[in-house]
Amino acid sequence: MPFERVAVLDHPKFASLYEEALGQEGVSPIILPPGDIPAYTVYIYPEKNGDLEIEFPQITHAYQEDPFALEAISKEDVKAKCEGMEKLKLGEVSTTIEYTGEHMLTGEIVEQMTMIRTLLQSGMTAITYFIKQLEYTLRLNSLLFLTISPLLEYFITELLFDEIVGLNDPRLIKRLSDRDVAQRIQDVFIPLIADHIIKTVPREIQGDTFIQLSNWIPYPFTTTARRPVITAKKTLFNLVPCHSFLEKEFSEWLDRATDVAAFAKNQGTEALNIDYLDAMGRLRRYIPDFFVRLQSGDYLLVETKGYPDGNAEEKAKSAVAWCKSATQSGIDWKYLFVKQQTWNRFSGNSIVELIATIEQNLFTDEENIN
Repeated sequence: MPFERVAVLDHPKFASLYEEALGQEGVSPIILPPGDIPAYTVYIYPEKNGDLEIEFPQITHAYQEDPFALEAISKEDVKAKCEGMEKLKLGEVSTTIEYTGEHMLTGEIVEQMTMIRTLLQSGMTAITYFIKQLEYTLRLNSLLFLTISPLLEYFITELLFDEIVGLNDPRLIKRLSDRDVAQRIQDVFIPLIADHIIKTVPREIQGDTFIQLSNWIPYPFTTTARRPVITAKKTLFNLVPCHSFLEKEFSEWLDRATDVAAFAKNQGTEALNIDYLDAMGRLRRYIPDFFVRLQSGDYLLVETKGYPDGNAEEKAKSAVAWCKSATQSGIDWKYLFVKQQTWNRFSGNSIVELIATIEQNLFTDEENIN
């Protein structure tokens, strides 16, 4: 039998009133603390309403991967990447575990010790381990070993430390488990490999057919107290899924904004994703939060950000480039980045006012992007 769930956040003293009033109607409510509100899954689907249609052109990706370019990496390339980097000290062991045992009842310290862990048993084991880590990070399964392993051995034995060391030197084996070693390998080899295998190409409109949100297939969304869904008059979909309270507030505001004709959450299996290179040069995909169509006919891609994101600047650049390419279709597209701090200061009722507020604070808010 179909049923509905209603979550009411209120003062605990009102619970007895709910129970008494609803009990008279034959309804027995379940009273739970806010953190215990159960999650449940709903389906989001487009409804037929041409006035709320949102469409966008198909844009080609800006980055292409060519794994065969790995063969071009040389020792000189590795050495060049190390220029300016301070060498690590071979004799320092940073991978230690400080253990303190306390009495369960009194909290009294009953024992203390420092343990040194050696995770990698030999130099060759370490090479294999680090290659696997690089393949996982760069999503290049089983492609790096033949070309990168000799370069990694060269880096570890001749460039990484303050002295040249043999691959099976016991001092080296102790150091290879340390975090600073793994981090230095990541810092050198991830951008080095990415620089060689990733090719940049222009973003272009692909074909004359626009993608229409009314054709998107339904998708599930698990909603909780922190991930609510709302209804809105200006969206084509039955519900608006929100991953945060900021997204919820912004969705409700879009539904009231005087110059917004329609909006939609960019969510689901067919969501628009834009390729970009992260801060380390790795190829990633970015899914902006919202599509917005203005009364003027212009479009916006909107990102709401309530927390710091180390790749926010790279994502924003990719979205701006996507909008520039999409504008070649004859419809103006712009990218809007709405940060929590800016949103908290905003009190207008139109996109025009919001854009003006963001531009006003662009150079005064140090965390406007990051």
